[in-house]
Amino acid sequence: MIDSEQGASIQETVKLSLNCHPIVTKAPVMNANEALTFLERTLDSHSLSATQYIILRGVWEGDSYVKIATDSGYDHGYIKDAGAQLWRLLSKVFNKKVTKSNVRNVISRLAHQEGVEAKLLSRVSTSEQPISDQPPTSDEPTTQSSPPAQALHPRPHHLSSAVQQSWDEFIDIGSLYGRTEELRCLESWVTGHCLSGQFGKSLRLLTLLGMGGVGKTALSVQLVKQVAPQFDYVAWRSLSGHQNYVQTLCHHPAEPILASGAHHIIHFWNLETGQTLRHLDEHKAPIWKVVFSHDGQYLASSCFDQTTRVWDWRTGHCVWTLQGHSSWVFGVDFSPDGRWLATSSMDQTIKLWDALTGECVRTIQVADDQMPDVTFSPDGHYLVGGGVQGRLMMWAMDRDAPPRIVQGHGGFVSEVRFSPDGKTLVSSSHDRTIKLWDAMTLECLKTLEGHENMVSGVAFSADGAMVASASHDETVRVWDVATGECREVLRAPRPYEGMNIEGATGLDNAQKATLQILGAVEF
Repeated sequence: MIDSEQGASIQETVKLSLNCHPIVTKAPVMNANEALTFLERTLDSHSLSATQYIILRGVWEGDSYVKIATDSGYDHGYIKDAGAQLWRLLSKVFNKKVTKSNVRNVISRLAHQEGVEAKLLSRVSTSEQPISDQPPTSDEPTTQSSPPAQALHPRPHHLSSAVQQSWDEFIDIGSLYGRTEELRCLESWVTGHCLSGQFGKSLRLLTLLGMGGVGKTALSVQLVKQVAPQFDYVAWRSLSGHQNYVQTLCHHPAEPILASGAHHIIHFWNLETGQTLRHLDEHKAPIWKVVFSHDGQYLASSCFDQTTRVWDWRTGHCVWTLQGHSSWVFGVDFSPDGRWLATSSMDQTIKLWDALTGECVRTIQVADDQMPDVTFSPDGHYLVGGGVQGRLMMWAMDRDAPPRIVQGHGGFVSEVRFSPDGKTLVSSSHDRTIKLWDAMTLECLKTLEGHENMVSGVAFSADGAMVASASHDETVRVWDVATGECREVLRAPRPYEGMNIEGATGLDNAQKATLQILGAVEF
């Protein structure tokens, strides 16, 4: 039995212990957006790829790998492998086992623990007020960083003159010891002078492969210095700068400028010099697409942070931050006259924005589908979108009417583009095909087949006579629009390109298959 005085004493002791020791409680489960925000803040240099974002959101919402693959248009095996890589990454970063089944609990607990620690620290520091990192919410589309409308048309800026490349840009390797035989072999390949005198033909492309830190750059520098006297001109150039894989590219309509997006950073390159002109890093999540306006003054970027940004790319100033979508923004395109900007999102809407004011002027609901890509017709009268379910939809810009819909593909439509004259439409899909359409009737004119994996992008040539397609089978194919024939297959040389393994001993079937994937042949 405990008398009242003893009870009070015990009760006070419990209160003191609760105030002095951590309390083990069940962490509240976060939603997907909160989890992704926490990971972006925590991972820092270990940033997630766009595919990993898709997997994590799907798993968080209880989807299977099969459903994630179906919804995103990727192959099931690819999603499964990428998921395994994601769990290994998170396990390494958090120093605890993370799996598909426990990821919600692990991340929710870590975020909860971080929040408790932050609150305890805020109690100690009474001179500072806690600052919320949550953006303001609103039911209406909003814009940020909105300058006067005339800021959209500043006077042209001229690019600084190119810096001439020189040997001084090489890394300082000091004295390179060893690798004498390797350097002699490489030099013979580059110059075409084989040690036995029988080679006779130089290689047009040489790739050095190896783990990080083994000295590939030092070896290549030494090689270039050795072979330089045998050539009239040697250029050392590298478009390096991104720390993640490059998701999107676009060319300036008039200048030798390339824009690229990798994770949350946009780089601008001078293609004549290889110089990086500038980079933009204001997005908070992976960028899906970048596109120049038709006059080349501005660049728009769509992003997984649910925003689209419009940039004066010459100055690096963000003219507009367009907010209003409730999920990832995929497609983005300027109208030919530069007045409108169209964005598409996984929230099953397409939004039209006034490029002069940054205001959303129209929201189009997409029934039972999402549009990964949208594009304006060259005359600006029509907007076409390609859907996750394989559909093509066309809206008339001059009237609020239901879209014309055709079931074009058997899977995710990755890109849609009009020909320069506006008479033909081309679409690419994860069903491994490219289709040509009559832009007026949406009648399928031709189906182009030949890729061995999903097709991720497609584009017309400047004269509209050819179409180029890029695929996950690691090839680019060039097609004749008039005949539908594949004119050329372009593939970057692989590590063992052309190596004949006929009669090779000591290789099992799995090793032979791996070598053939890397370019080897067996006659």
